[in-house]
Amino acid sequence: MVFESRVLADLMLSGADQTAWKAAIHDGNRLQKARPATATRVGSAVCQRLERLEPPFWQALRDGDDQLATQVAFCAALVCSALLVEFIETVVADVFVTRAEILEVYHWDDFLDERVCRDASMADWTSASKRRRWMPSSTHSSANWKRRSSPTSVFACADVKGRQ
Repeated sequence: MVFESRVLADLMLSGADQTAWKAAIHDGNRLQKARPATATRVGSAVCQRLERLEPPFWQALRDGDDQLATQVAFCAALVCSALLVEFIETVVADVFVTRAEILEVYHWDDFLDERVCRDASMADWTSASKRRRWMPSSTHSSANWKRRSSPTSVFACADVKGRQ
């Protein structure tokens, strides 16, 4: 949700109060969602991710090129999800080492199935919940992600503070 993250980073950097947020998200439809409830849900989820980052990251997200903004948004997702970090450290690393060109949805499904023994509540997750945790909203129709670069490049945002 890079687009949404950029919009919310702009609001966060401007110091918008609750009234300004409501005006931007609902009245102005800055997140470009079909329904106000969807805008609220997406806005809340993205805001929770971004709040864990410091303002220099928000600025890089808002002002950076598409690649930098994508990396910062991804870092925000990683900060909020130990499960996603573990997936990257195990499955994605293995896929990279084997030089596979495609990361398939079954990789995520198998990963979750293996983790059920540690957290039984994961067995109750619906297929839709599993998919949402796997795919960003812009790729729900895609069955896979193509590898674009080395796995370490996703962590390149760690030096954003020095890029001001």
